[in-house]
Amino acid sequence: MPFPNPCCGQVLFAVAVPCIWDRLIQQCIKQVMEPVCEARFSNNSYGFRPNRSVENAIAAIYRLMQRSGLYYVVEFDIKVITS
Repeated sequence: MPFPNPCCGQVLFAVAVPCIWDRLIQQCIKQVMEPVCEARFSNNSYGFRPNRSVENAIAAIYRLMQRSGLYYVVEFDIKVITS
């Protein structure tokens, strides 16, 4: 369904809205694929996974730091080093 472009008001662009059958098929595939993929992921992986969040990752890092007696976190950008 075309809608007017909010920038200029004249140019039309299409918005794709998946129908119920598309969503049903996507959910069926997700329910089959998710357990297979989850079994292969590392327990230390927190990105885009069910029941895991940034807060879980930070808590895991904090626990590891406490157990190892570490006090500092160093962050750097690899792109700067390799450029």
